[in-house]
This record gives sequence, structure tokens and C-alpha cells, in this order.
Amino acid sequence: MDSALNQNSVFTVDDPPAGSLDATFASIGLPLFATDLRTLPPGPVKAWFDGTRRSRQIGGGYSTKTPGVSILLMRPVRAFDFLIFVLKTAPIAPL
Repeated sequence: MDSALNQNSVFTVDDPPAGSLDATFASIGLPLFATDLRTLPPGPVKAWFDGTRRSRQIGGGYSTKTPGVSILLMRPVRAFDFLIFVLKTAPIAPL
């Protein structure tokens, strides 16, 4: 859904900002994975997730006219219990 046009649209989202949560996950090289932030042991990985990170949050609506609106600052370990990374999605198709 293109929220600026109020209509369904197919679009490609630009690469995530360097150093963001999204870019870091994409750099792992897996197209789909999940991680439970509640069970991270103390150490550098948990500290990274507890730091302030940029993250693109796209829900049911996105506008190509205002792509920066979807970039938020957050501390992932405090904002989420569980994260699922999906590298690529596709539009719905009628059955």
C-alpha cells in the first residue's frame, strides 16, 4: 500500500542505511532468519543490540515519496523480544 497515494502499489525499497539494524541483518547473507533477543547472553552481541540503532519499520503502508519516515532510532533489545528478518517479499497474487 502506497500510503501517500492511498492505493496498492508494487515498489522496491532502497538499501537500508549503513550500520542500521536492517543493513547488519542483510550482511549476514541469509534471506530469512529469526533471533530471540530475550535469550542473548551478556557480551558484545547483546551490547550491540542494546545500543541505539536505526531501523526501517515498514508495516501495511509505505510511501516512496517519504522513504525516510520509516527510519526510526531504537534500542532493539528494549523494543523487541524477537526479531524476524525477511530479505525479500513479493506482492500478493490472487488464487
